[in-house]
Amino acid sequence: DGLIKVWCARTCLLLRTLRGHTAEVTELSVSAAGGEAARDGEPLDLPPHGARGLLASACNDGTVRLWSLDEESMPCVAVLQPCP
Repeated sequence: DGLIKVWCARTCLLLRTLRGHTAEVTELSVSAAGGEAARDGEPLDLPPHGARGLLASACNDGTVRLWSLDEESMPCVAVLQPCP
C-alpha cells in the first residue's frame, strides 16, 4: 500500500503514517544521528539533520525517500529516482 507505519516500541502506539510511495515499500534503513547520506560514494546535498537522523525507504517502483526524524511530523526531505 506504500505506507510506512512508525510505532513507539515502549507504548506500542502508532506515532505516524508516512505517505508518498506509490507501491510496496521493500526496504527501510535508519541513519545514526549526525550521519551523512551518500549515493555511489558521493555525499547528497540534503537539508541538515541533527539529533535523530534520517529514515530511508525503498519502493518497488525504484524510488528511495528520505524522511527527517528530527521533526515530529517526519517530513520527506528528498526523493531519489532511478537513473535512466
